Amino acid sequence: MRSTVYVLSAASMLFSLVSHADMSREQHKQEIATWLSGDFSNYQQSISHPGLAATPIMQRTQKIEIEELDELTLLNQQSFLFQPEEVVRRQVYSLSLPRRGDYIEQTLYHIADDADTDQLKLQDLHELHGCEVRWYWDEDKYVGTRNKQSCYFFAAATGQQVKLESYLELTEHQVSVLDRAYLEDDTLVLGDEFGVAVNSNRMAFFAADISYRASGAAEDDWQPVVLTGAIHDQGSRIGLQAESSGLELSYQLELLRTASDPAIRTLRVYQGNQVQPVAEKSVPADQQEIELSLDNLKVVLQRR
Repeated sequence: MRSTVYVLSAASMLFSLVSHADMSREQHKQEIATWLSGDFSNYQQSISHPGLAATPIMQRTQKIEIEELDELTLLNQQSFLFQPEEVVRRQVYSLSLPRRGDYIEQTLYHIADDADTDQLKLQDLHELHGCEVRWYWDEDKYVGTRNKQSCYFFAAATGQQVKLESYLELTEHQVSVLDRAYLEDDTLVLGDEFGVAVNSNRMAFFAADISYRASGAAEDDWQPVVLTGAIHDQGSRIGLQAESSGLELSYQLELLRTASDPAIRTLRVYQGNQVQPVAEKSVPADQQEIELSLDNLKVVLQRR
């Protein structure tokens, strides 16, 4: 009865070597689950387009097993990016192959507030009937749609029926979601007709081993340094503090991997609030460790 995270076997990953045109629906289902899994954030979009007033959100999705739910199942948990341990929404997705149609169907479930996500049972889940997402392969991505004629809820404050339609795009490195909500008479109450989607990029967190040598100190007098926040590859600048004294150093670190160039991660070191970095280093995204050294600063980042 215990829900557990599992890893796809090497055999089940063979679909990644097959042309999408030749993949079976089962292989497409497995790939959708793999592409949805991991950590994602809209941080890059939120800082690039401040006019959207988008709150930086992190989504963490992992494959799980629920004994009574005989489908490929994922647990999705959302939190504010800078408070990742405080989950604000939890959902379960299940992926299935309908007997009719050429799509993969994603069913959504709300999780009971008092449910333990480490021991989820079917009785902890409430299915959102009519709000399924239908996924199709389209050239270089998966496209998903949710039908407003079948997906609706009732507003708690007014009791009015609200219909929800969605358009989604999924690649290996990004999830894009455009939601629109309508009243029963089709008055638009959420989203806009211009179609601004929320784009969330795949992200990774890193552990840091950093040391600093003060000006005039002996060559071997390196002192340990700690980060003022968690470092991830979405481009937020993180300050540094001397571990012993707690004094903040004049340096900041930035680690960046973009959806437009996902094959590369770049580590930058800034002096104070300067716009241009004093040093930077780019490495392949599959490299697990990044090192960068200055005369008085040594940085080693290790992917968690």
